[in-house]
Amino acid sequence: MLSNHHILVILLILFFCSCKKNHTKDEYIQEIIKIEKDFEKMVADSGMSLAFKYYAADNAVMLRKNDSIIHGKEAIGNYYSKYSTDSIWLNWDVEYADISDDATLAYTWGNSTFKILRKTGVTETFKGKFHTVWKRQKDGFWKFVWD
Repeated sequence: MLSNHHILVILLILFFCSCKKNHTKDEYIQEIIKIEKDFEKMVADSGMSLAFKYYAADNAVMLRKNDSIIHGKEAIGNYYSKYSTDSIWLNWDVEYADISDDATLAYTWGNSTFKILRKTGVTETFKGKFHTVWKRQKDGFWKFVWD
C-alpha cells in the first residue's frame, strides 16, 4: 500500500510533467529570432568580442574574409577584440529562420550592416548577408555553431 508520502510524490511528479509546455514550431522560430535580436543588442551594448564569445558554442566556427575559418569561442572572441564599441556598429535583420523537427538545430539568414569609424574620421559601411546555425545546448540555451 502506498503511504501518503508516496502519493504526494507521485502527484507532484504528475503535476510538474503536465506543466511542461510543448512549443510549436512557430514558437521555437520566434525564440530563435529573439535570440538573434538579443545577440545584436549585446553587440551594441557590450561590444563584438564579448557578444560573439557569449553566443558561440565551444566548438563554433566562423567564416570570414578570403574563406578563412575561425575555430572555437575563444578564437572568435579574440578575433573581435580589435573592435571597440564606440567605433563599430553591427546590425542585422533576420529574413528567414527555421528549426529542425526535434528543436535542437535552427538556422537564420538575412541582411547585415557593419559600420566602422576609422581614425581618419571617415565611417565606412559594409552591407552583406549572414547565415547562422544555432544548436540548443544541454541547458536549453541556444549557441551558434556556424556563422
